[in-house]
This record gives sequence, structure tokens and C-alpha cells, in this order.
Amino acid sequence: MHRRRSFLITMKRDYYSESIAKFRSTSPNEILGLLARSSRFSIEQTQRDAWLEEIRILKEALSNIEGRYILNMRFLEWASESMLCCSLVR
Repeated sequence: MHRRRSFLITMKRDYYSESIAKFRSTSPNEILGLLARSSRFSIEQTQRDAWLEEIRILKEALSNIEGRYILNMRFLEWASESMLCCSLVR
């Protein structure tokens, strides 16, 4: 009789998850550091610059949002590419 082993793999779904207020008060470089540590790929200068610009745009877009919202950021990764995706949860 052949025994099958099962493995449970848990993966961190969100690479950044904070309240909107916390996101707005956190420096872009600190957020970038959290995202960079979560990426499975090396971070090129162009990728770093793109993420900083996305963070800047998000901070501006969320500047008037009030209430108990949570901003979640995660990567969609394939091959050697990654895209930062964001969602707003109430």
C-alpha cells in the first residue's frame, strides 16, 4: 500500500495591508521596503520607480477617503514579471 503525504502550504496573500489612515501616514519608502521584501524576484530600478509612483498615485487618490477601509496590496507574478494590485476593503 502506498501512502500519500499531504502538505499544507500557506502563502501570504497580501504583501501590504493597513488602514487607509496608516497608509497615508507611512512613508513611500517604508511601504516600498515592505513590498520589496515580499517579492520573489529581484527589484530592478525601473520596478522600484514604478512602485513608488503607484504609491504616490494611491496616496493622492485615497486622500479624501474616510471611514474604516483597509488597503490590501498583492503581487500578480508570472515568469519574471510582477504587477502590484490593490483592493479596498470595508
